[in-house]
Amino acid sequence: MKQLPHLRLFARNLNLLLDQSDMTDSELAIQLGVGNSSVSRWARAETFPSTQNFEDLCNYFKVSPKFFFDHNANVHISEVMDDVVELYTPECLVCHRKAPERVSVAKDTRLKNKRLFAVVCDDPAMDGLIHNPSICYINPDLEPKSGSIALVQIASDDLPIFRQYTKGGSTVILSAMSLSEDIEDIILKSDEIHSILGVVVESRTQYVV
Repeated sequence: MKQLPHLRLFARNLNLLLDQSDMTDSELAIQLGVGNSSVSRWARAETFPSTQNFEDLCNYFKVSPKFFFDHNANVHISEVMDDVVELYTPECLVCHRKAPERVSVAKDTRLKNKRLFAVVCDDPAMDGLIHNPSICYINPDLEPKSGSIALVQIASDDLPIFRQYTKGGSTVILSAMSLSEDIEDIILKSDEIHSILGVVVESRTQYVV
C-alpha cells in the first residue's frame, strides 16, 4: 500500500518523540490507553490515530498538532517539549510497582540528574515549605546534606516521607517544615534509617501529566 507523504511525516515525527522520551511503542500505548498494535501502526506510517487519540498524543507530549507535520521537527524538537520522568506515589515506591504516570521536567534539570524520578508530595509535615499537592523531583544519586530535603524510608514497610535532613555525628534529625506545631521532628541514629531514596532537586506545585 502506498504511503501518503503526510502520513510518513506524521510517523517520522512520532518516532522522534518516542526516541527523545526513550519510550517504546508499548509504553506509549499504556499511557494513552490504546492497544500496542495501534501505536506500532502509527509509527510505521500505516494509519493515523483517531481524532481523540491524536489529541491525547499531543497532550501527552505537550506539542501542538502542527508539530507532527513539521518538516523541521528534528531541528525544533528540543524547543517544543520538555523531557519526561517516571511519576510515583509513595505507595508505588514501597511496593516496587511500575510508575503509573510520567510527568514533564525541564531538559537541563534532567541532564544534571541522569536517574531523576518524581514523587507526589502531599505531606502535611512539609506544608510550610512545599505546597500540597506538589511534584518533587528526586535525584537518587545525591547524598543528603544538612538542610537539604530528602525522601526517607525509616522502616522497610513504612511509606517514604519528605523531611529536611540534618546530620550530626551518628544522629540524624528529620525536621518537619510544617505550618502546624503539632507535627514533631524525628530524631534517630543514622543506622536506624532503612533507606534514603534521594534528595529533592526541584518541586512543582502545578503539573500536567
